[in-house]
Amino acid sequence: MSLAELAVIVLIALVVMSPQKINLMLEWILKYHEKINSAIKATRQSLSVESFRSSRKKKGKD
Repeated sequence: MSLAELAVIVLIALVVMSPQKINLMLEWILKYHEKINSAIKATRQSLSVESFRSSRKKKGKD
């Protein structure tokens, strides 16, 4: 998730949610941001490996 996407989500939350819920959401993000980032990185890495393998198969090198 890019910083811009996160900013949009936070802005929507500020408009829609009550202050207590916003506080809980921000605490959750701060608590779990490292786990979320590592999961995103692992997903991106596995997707790039899969696309590399499929491109090699298309070229007949695998």
